[in-house]
Amino acid sequence: MVAVTTVATSLIPTNAERIVTELGGTEAIVTMVSPPDDTLIQHPESLSYYEVDRDPMTGEPLGHDPDDPILSVRDVLPPGTELLTIVESSATVRTASGLGALALVEGDAADPALDGRFSLIEGRGPRTDREVAVSSSALDRLDISVGGEIEVISPEPGRFAVVGVIEDRQRPTDDDVLFARDGAISGVPAEGDTGATVYLPDTRLDWPAVRELNAQGAVVLSRAVLQDPPADARLPFGGSITLYSSLTSVIPMLALIGGFALFEVCLLAGAAMLVGTRSDLRALATVASVGGDRRVLFRTVSLGGVVLGLVGGIVGAAVGVGAAAGYVALTDDGSAAKYPGFHVDPLVLAAIVGFALLSGWIASLVAARTAARVDVVSALRGSRRPPKPSRAASVFGVVLLGLGALGLLGGATMTFFGYWPEYQYSWVWIGILVIVVGAIAMQLGAALLSPTILRGITRLFARGGASVRMATRDASRNSARSVPTLAAIASTVFVAVALMTMLGSAQHQANLTYQHTAPLGTISGPLVTYDDEGVASLIPADDVVTVMETVLETEVEVLSSVASPYLNNDPDATFARPRLQISDACRELLAETQGMGPQQEDCGLNWFLLGQFGDQIWVGSVADLEAALGEPASDEARRALNGGGAVSLHPQFVADDEVRFEWWSGEQLADQTNFTDMAPERAVALPAVVQRPAHDYRFGIFVSPATAREVGLEFDESFVIADVGPRPSEETYDQLWGALAAVEVPAILYHEGGPPQFAGGAAWIFTGIAALITLAASAVALGLARADARRDDEVLDAIGAPPRLQRGVAFWQAIVVAGIGTVLGAAIGLLPNLALTLPSLVGVANDIPRDAAPFWAFAPPWAQLALLVLALPLVIALGSWLTAGRRRVAVRRMP
Repeated sequence: MVAVTTVATSLIPTNAERIVTELGGTEAIVTMVSPPDDTLIQHPESLSYYEVDRDPMTGEPLGHDPDDPILSVRDVLPPGTELLTIVESSATVRTASGLGALALVEGDAADPALDGRFSLIEGRGPRTDREVAVSSSALDRLDISVGGEIEVISPEPGRFAVVGVIEDRQRPTDDDVLFARDGAISGVPAEGDTGATVYLPDTRLDWPAVRELNAQGAVVLSRAVLQDPPADARLPFGGSITLYSSLTSVIPMLALIGGFALFEVCLLAGAAMLVGTRSDLRALATVASVGGDRRVLFRTVSLGGVVLGLVGGIVGAAVGVGAAAGYVALTDDGSAAKYPGFHVDPLVLAAIVGFALLSGWIASLVAARTAARVDVVSALRGSRRPPKPSRAASVFGVVLLGLGALGLLGGATMTFFGYWPEYQYSWVWIGILVIVVGAIAMQLGAALLSPTILRGITRLFARGGASVRMATRDASRNSARSVPTLAAIASTVFVAVALMTMLGSAQHQANLTYQHTAPLGTISGPLVTYDDEGVASLIPADDVVTVMETVLETEVEVLSSVASPYLNNDPDATFARPRLQISDACRELLAETQGMGPQQEDCGLNWFLLGQFGDQIWVGSVADLEAALGEPASDEARRALNGGGAVSLHPQFVADDEVRFEWWSGEQLADQTNFTDMAPERAVALPAVVQRPAHDYRFGIFVSPATAREVGLEFDESFVIADVGPRPSEETYDQLWGALAAVEVPAILYHEGGPPQFAGGAAWIFTGIAALITLAASAVALGLARADARRDDEVLDAIGAPPRLQRGVAFWQAIVVAGIGTVLGAAIGLLPNLALTLPSLVGVANDIPRDAAPFWAFAPPWAQLALLVLALPLVIALGSWLTAGRRRVAVRRMP
């Protein structure tokens, strides 16, 4: 908890830190956001939080006309006010390996008044329009040093002398940044840029002055206001931004982590206290026999829990601070925006230590109650009574399991009707909450049924070997220590599996909705460029292919296509398009809506299939088809392509094993009348087969060049594609852009890496955390079992039992406790995600349309689940087997 909260608070800057990293040594930042408007108010501590009064019906501002001009900063400040300006954009620069894009900061970054916002590392700032400074990272990429020259390609080409090194404190240190004087590279001075950031080095602005500037359309971040925020201001978004961020990020996190930690600590520490109390029963009975009443015994044991909680809290806080410092050091990117400081809050530390003390006291209550009710005579005699199984706990556990299952089913039903017949936000989230509560109820019910489960396991292995029988009986008879550990393991695995499956479903949905431009691991791009008037033209393929094959060192395929009518939208031209093989109802629906709206999805269509995004008819050989597919062409596809037919990558273009090409005028297509019964100018049908690629790429139908000429299709080389595998390095990209610029080819190439994969890494993190907690809980349980079984070990040793028996008992104890815990936790952890999947299954089975929110998918990470449920208990059991078997010499036999 200390580590997490320390890292979380270290992400949030204090006002003092914001003054340094955002204002430097200046007094204020002024930004123009609106025409003059008396209703504009801003948050005192933020440039981003502001609002104006608007018409509730139209959303139009009430305090100004939308056509009113935005004033400049100089217009709203007194004449002669000193200003410092910063304008950020980008520039294309020749690098050591080619061409690359660098962030461009123009203005007064090197001014001493901005020290803290920017840092001058070496040399000096630019003093003329032919001087620049760069960041430390850019020195390596450009392969220069201070005193060298760089060549800027755009926006304004030229050569510039590098006179210094400057770091932007709001950016990571590995960002490549170029610093120049105002307008020196972009050609646009800050005076003409309403988006410029303007600093006031010596003009102090208090809150009344800020409010006056608000009326002129400006928002201000002021040193004076940050140091003394107004207490009675009418704020657009509530109180302090910093305080709000701290509360919303830290308190829920503390509540979640604290609640889970309290549960785990009480289970494990409670079991340890019970075992310790049982071993001290004789001493407690002695205290009772000499006059100690129940309160004395209760306080004796409970104060032990307080001391242990306090010591554990102090040690844990120290370790947590150290862990947080290590994490911050490892993940710090050098940006003050990420970690403005290392914030160790004494109040938070004290609260967490107090929480640990409270946890220790709560964990000791059951043991203290047991001690207060000690049977003095039996304890002094040393006899132990076997525990009596609680029938009420088992019944209550069954009830909780049933209620939890009903909650899962009810939550799934509510979620389903939250999606259909129309999306209802409250129903969806109430349903999700009911599902979560139902799963937790099932987890608690399983914990209450654990003694019954252990007794069942004992009966199941009654005919097993001696070590199996002894291990299962020990776990069953000593449920006071085995059940809490089993519950702790199950709850940990439950949380981890629930989170992993939710992330897996989100990843599955992201994979389904991601639009692939080409097969994975390829670099591709259209051979199309646009002039200043938006008119498209084709780029010759030869130069692009030569550059790509030289730089990427791989074979490049050039694909040809029939021009899309949306390329130049010429109403006098005639364009060929494939006919969509959809129902008459869908065709009429698309005609009514001009191909717009959610009806596309209901008819199984998207923008590409509607012909509004990219070319649909492609012309090429089998090799070209395979390049577009990203896989070998099937035998049927080869025969169709070489035999005068067509190969469709989308089944929506094929009906009765044919595709139909239709020629429409540009005027018809402009009106979307291709969705009506109007006849095309001409049409041709070709035999066709369908080969679906791994993903829906933006390639429609392939025909051979001979077939295209025979049916009258006009085509041109329009696309390049090359298989390169993983994303090339930045140096390779610089070489590629530089080589393309050298031959004056404005091609845009894109590497297809697929959707971001966020679930896999998170699943391994959750698996690791769950494994560590499970290992710790198992170590506690096994340690308690060995401490509790010393007398049994001495008896076994006395009768000559071999060490392998003790090792076998240790092995099976770990299998029983860790194995049952992980299986129960994983099984119940899968249920919330499965419940959210039920509406999807019902909806898909009944063709129910969706208005909003994609249906859920059941996609758990099976590899991580197998490790938790199968591999982890075996690892724990092997560790227990290796550390057991040391002989305890209880009886020495004389020779």
